[in-house]
Amino acid sequence: MVQLAWAESQATSSAAIDSRTVTVRVDVKEVPADRWHTSGSGACDLRLFRNGSLVKVWHGDVLQTSPGYVQLDAPVPLVAGENRFTAYAFNRDNIKSADATLTLIGAESLRHAGTAYILAVGINEYAHRALHLRYAVHDAEAFAAGVAQEQSKLGAFQRVEIIPLLNAQATKANILQALERFAGRQVALAAQHPFAKIKPAQPEDVVIIYFASHGKAVCFRQACVICEASSVYSVSKHTI
Repeated sequence: MVQLAWAESQATSSAAIDSRTVTVRVDVKEVPADRWHTSGSGACDLRLFRNGSLVKVWHGDVLQTSPGYVQLDAPVPLVAGENRFTAYAFNRDNIKSADATLTLIGAESLRHAGTAYILAVGINEYAHRALHLRYAVHDAEAFAAGVAQEQSKLGAFQRVEIIPLLNAQATKANILQALERFAGRQVALAAQHPFAKIKPAQPEDVVIIYFASHGKAVCFRQACVICEASSVYSVSKHTI
């Protein structure tokens, strides 16, 4: 069984809250063993959502080191208006629990326009020249420019930030570093660094990731009709 509560609450949760971050408390209680089950239910992969967006996940069985019952706290930012929290877990047979819900109201003082981030990845050039592409970089640049232009017209965001990662800059390390900064795990960077404009993503923000390149080549020899139809394995036939 999963239950939710506002950890700091000394008053009714229906009152408007002017604090940007609150602590949501998740109580998890195991269904004990009975005549049909030799062990308790467990509580695996506990998930917490705010207005339908995942804000916290506890992987594994949260009752493994605390048999029977555990209380977990999660600091979560609020938005102005309704903040509907939902939490659930799965038992050891991968059956989902009932949803626990909690609604908190954010004060109008919390309302502000967010930022739209566009992480545009485009790769034309590869170590193997046979894999070179012609339009991936152009597609990434055109997509980012088009989205930025339209969002600027709509005025839904305070600003639009384009973070381009093209050709040699589009490394796995750089992509992961950008995602780490969106997640709030930042390292100090020089002001001119292209990632310096990335701030931890807030509830009002939108992060758009565009990737133009080869896909991953996966070949299942038993079922791949392309390989069966040709004795020559072509990467381009398996890419997107």
